[in-house]
Amino acid sequence: MSSGPSSMDESEPNVAAVPPSDESASRTSTELAEISVLWSLVGTWTFPATIARRTQSCGLWSAWIMHVASVVLGTATILYLIAWSRTGYGGLDWTEWEFFTLVTSGIQELHSSATGAVLPLLGIFLLVEGIHFGVALLAMPWGARDERLRSSFKNSLRQTWLHTSHFLAGILIVGGVAIGLDISDRNWEAANPPPVIEWPPYPTLSSTGPNDPNYARMMADYRAALERYRIETKPLIAQLSAWQAQRPVYLQNPVPVIILAAWITVAWILWALFRAVGASRQVCPIDRPPMCLECGYNLHTLPMEGRCPECGQPVAASIGPDAQPGAPWQYREETGWLSAWRRTATQVICQPADFGRRLRLEPWSTDHRGYFALHLPAIGLIAAVAVSVGVIIVDGWDGFVSDRVTMLFGPAMFGMVCCALAVGLTLLVAWVAGVGLSRLAGRNLLAASMQAASYLISFVVLCQIFSATVIIAAAALDRARFFKALEDRFGINDDFAMFVFVALPLVCMGIYYYSLVHRATAAARYANR
Repeated sequence: MSSGPSSMDESEPNVAAVPPSDESASRTSTELAEISVLWSLVGTWTFPATIARRTQSCGLWSAWIMHVASVVLGTATILYLIAWSRTGYGGLDWTEWEFFTLVTSGIQELHSSATGAVLPLLGIFLLVEGIHFGVALLAMPWGARDERLRSSFKNSLRQTWLHTSHFLAGILIVGGVAIGLDISDRNWEAANPPPVIEWPPYPTLSSTGPNDPNYARMMADYRAALERYRIETKPLIAQLSAWQAQRPVYLQNPVPVIILAAWITVAWILWALFRAVGASRQVCPIDRPPMCLECGYNLHTLPMEGRCPECGQPVAASIGPDAQPGAPWQYREETGWLSAWRRTATQVICQPADFGRRLRLEPWSTDHRGYFALHLPAIGLIAAVAVSVGVIIVDGWDGFVSDRVTMLFGPAMFGMVCCALAVGLTLLVAWVAGVGLSRLAGRNLLAASMQAASYLISFVVLCQIFSATVIIAAAALDRARFFKALEDRFGINDDFAMFVFVALPLVCMGIYYYSLVHRATAAARYANR
């Protein structure tokens, strides 16, 4: 008999030589996740993917607690900025006093009307939670894997809750821009005081009624006084307008600047959220039998050189080394970027089913995200050019140039809105097609639908070019009073006719876009990789 094991059990264990148990490793991972949850208050702003990888094992309860804490901090930040503006951007003591005044007055108002405040507070709470649930559902396909559907949703919901803290940065940025503009405006007025203008008294009309015999004479005198007032104030208004025109452009039109800053902040927040939802994470592999990509027949016992007995598809085409090679875009380094882009766009639009059978669900690839992001600047630029040309057609070049707000901010804002709509449409179509087919196939197909929808962004660009042409044509027809003629002839409201003229092609293209995503996703339901 050997006494080695027995003696080793009785001796003092060598800590350095004993590997950590699964329980201790799990406890260490959980502790790191909890620490990363705390760091998510600031880390989601700058390192969203890193924080996401470190928080993938944290519970939804912890993420929701951080979500609530972020909402409270965000509300406090808004109140503090309001208090600072009310004090005229004074010292810290006055700002704190005004802040606590706002808080205590709000608490007292809630306490005095406790019953009436329950429903509004509950409504606000449900609205905030509903928005976060909606965002989590919409972002769910972006980071979905070949896993259970609820696992994809939990990952998306966890990161959405943790990214509530990112709105703190958004509040500070947008609030800082608004406050900065207000301070700059005050400083400019201090350095350039307004002209001292003595306005003449505004004419008044006696309260006598039409039955008064002198009513006609009094109305004539009143109209004459109004005309004299207009003539006297015309140079005064011109003097005041000249003083206003000396302000910098961003001070003359502060609202568009704030809106543009808000859009940029929202884009930054969404970028960080998508980085977090789509970060690499550990997914338990699901054992699946080798299936025919065409019909789903089990190919487990068939030789590689054989054929599927159900549909006649070669076995090698489904499980061979060259099966499911992926999109041509994934080989852009070997074939060249332009050639890979052209082949990908052509295949996914013209042959969506064949393209879907090429897609790989595992191992996870992010090439489709780069392909998708590559087209967003083109969508924004096309939209900006279209709205600029439309304004020029309607108002003329002089009208477009004279309105500096439209010239500087209008096209940029419209381009950003169209980019946001393209992102939302892609995610929504991927979600609807992926969830619907997942229930039919008994398998999570969101990864396939997201790839198909992302690669079909080239089709969205084509739709954007067509819709831009339609918008420009609608502006030209409106200038030619074509829609007004339809209203006079058939009784159709001109605005409604113009809306239908622009919207109907977009609806048709949207339906066709969904059908392409659906066909490509359905073809990937038997993917072996």
